[in-house]
Amino acid sequence: MRREDVPAYQNIVLREVVANSLVHRDYRKMHQPVKVSMFNNRIEVENPGGLMPGLTIFNLVHKRDWRNPLLAELMKKFGFGEMDGQGIDR
Repeated sequence: MRREDVPAYQNIVLREVVANSLVHRDYRKMHQPVKVSMFNNRIEVENPGGLMPGLTIFNLVHKRDWRNPLLAELMKKFGFGEMDGQGIDR
């Protein structure tokens, strides 16, 4: 018998979580940290700032926008994310 570690989450999922937390963060609220909580059945990311203007829980899947477009472009350039607005769908 041989032990094989099976990660709870795929690397692509964790990368998406980190990229989204950086790109969508409201940097005007520096005194409030991004909080990442890992449970045995989920990951929760709490990002200060709430939804961007014009976004609701009803149009979140269909409307694509970034709070920090320059940071999104840099993340895309260096391969940390596709920044194609498909994070929710994944």
